[in-house]
Amino acid sequence: MTLARLAPIAAVAALALPFGAVAQATGQQVDAAHFTVDTGYILGLGGTPEQRLAQTMTVVSGGELAGLFLPIVCNTGRVTVEVRDVVADAPGTTLIARKRVRGEELNVFSASRFVFVRFAAGTTLASGQRVAVVLSHDGAGSCSVFGSPAASAYAGGRGLFESAANPPGFLPFSDFPGTPDDLPFQLVLD
Repeated sequence: MTLARLAPIAAVAALALPFGAVAQATGQQVDAAHFTVDTGYILGLGGTPEQRLAQTMTVVSGGELAGLFLPIVCNTGRVTVEVRDVVADAPGTTLIARKRVRGEELNVFSASRFVFVRFAAGTTLASGQRVAVVLSHDGAGSCSVFGSPAASAYAGGRGLFESAANPPGFLPFSDFPGTPDDLPFQLVLD
């Protein structure tokens, strides 16, 4: 089984950076979050292995879904960001919300901010609800998603991946020694 990991971009040292909700302020509330990014740990999205990434999370206060901040860089194709139910601590098949974004719109990640993906109004998430964010990429090329440091852990969920090279189903990152258990994210609610 393989977890596609892209080689770090030249001159990017392994550096864990904390990001605060204030730095990402949009007027809404960051409800659930895992802020720590390791810019030296880069996961591939799409590409030849058709890898999909996911992060399960627990909604804290609840409210209307406004969007997600994600540490993603993409130049081509389309990225699909889905919010799904959680079954057996992995993404389920029930779709709660979906947003398709052109890759060029996601080419703005820097060490000081995440990329905001805004969802259409009308999706309410309840306090205590478990949801999964699933990222996929179609088209030529692939995207990069920055991971968390291996030592950091978000208690409300975990990171997973699914790849065409493996049997069907999402596998936790933590099944592979030395990999982080989570993707950085910020769930934003109105």
